[in-house]
Amino acid sequence: MNNMEKIKKFLSGEALQIIIAVVIIATGVFLLAKPGTSLVTICYILGVTSLIKGVTALLKTKFQSDNKTVAASGVGFIVAGVVLFLHPKFLLSIIPVIIGVCILGYGIFSFVTNRKKGLMGKILSAVSVIIGITVIITPFKFAEAVTAIIGIALIAVGVLIILAEVNARKQIRIQIPDNDSNGYQEVDFTDVED
Repeated sequence: MNNMEKIKKFLSGEALQIIIAVVIIATGVFLLAKPGTSLVTICYILGVTSLIKGVTALLKTKFQSDNKTVAASGVGFIVAGVVLFLHPKFLLSIIPVIIGVCILGYGIFSFVTNRKKGLMGKILSAVSVIIGITVIITPFKFAEAVTAIIGIALIAVGVLIILAEVNARKQIRIQIPDNDSNGYQEVDFTDVED
């Protein structure tokens, strides 16, 4: 087996899944441990990615097509990339405020429309109003809390991927018809080399 075949086998097998799971877990730990820093880092990464996408779109229009829509999207991506890169904290504070206003608006609307729905409807409306106001007052803390929750979820997903791969490796079996007993016999292929 030559090196390319080994690399291809590695990239298509469970080893790649384990590597992806470890990267997911590491990302989750980073998001959980440093939510504020990781949000800014994500903004920088998105900014650079947007800049690359924008420049690529502009180059594409110059060399491949004369499509004005592609050129406009390229300019849009470049502007978005510059804004994301130069003002990440401003953007991180504005998005939670918009979410907070939406939650607050929902709470007020729900309270007004659910007057006849009973005590539970009023309690849920009041909770929505309180959450909305809290998010508006402390937008960066809200963003950090959401980031920490995403970190926990990523850690769980990574662990589940590893457990699934380990379990799949233990359970690789195939059922072959057994003519003697009209049943099936299990054949274990976990120790078989390619």
